[in-house]
Amino acid sequence: MKKMLLILVSGLLILGMAGSAMAAGGSIDIVDVAHNSLTKSAILMETDDTKDIYLSINSISQTSDTFTVGITRTDSAGTPHLSANPTSLTIDYLIPGQTVYSTTPIVLTMYGASIGETYEVSVDGTVLSVQAAAEVTTVPEFPTVAAPIAGIIGLLFVFGRRKDGL
Repeated sequence: MKKMLLILVSGLLILGMAGSAMAAGGSIDIVDVAHNSLTKSAILMETDDTKDIYLSINSISQTSDTFTVGITRTDSAGTPHLSANPTSLTIDYLIPGQTVYSTTPIVLTMYGASIGETYEVSVDGTVLSVQAAAEVTTVPEFPTVAAPIAGIIGLLFVFGRRKDGL
């Protein structure tokens, strides 16, 4: 029983921490510095702010490729207040089938924007939504908080039962 519980708690910890590290085959993704995908929902940037983004590429057979960055304002045809530097990035693949992360960040700069402006940042078909916001408050994801707590409670349970002589 103790071993089963310990294996279950360990498995939950591993799944909770490795969930975002699994990449799809033959794809491009836009990620943060910790390699977490940013394309699942819009990112919020303050009206005068910068944010570093990176690319995650699952190579197929090429030795290198150049990716271009495009920015489109989606809320109106007004002047864009978001820029990207660099606007193209070359990535060298080391081993076919390997997921490669860019080491050079693409720096997004929001300048003089009004709250609510929305943009699409595209990198060869992969789209990242960006919205200008007044203040950005980040809240950790549920597995980030729950997995370590569950692991500690599980370990306390196992070691507490050992103390009781069971």
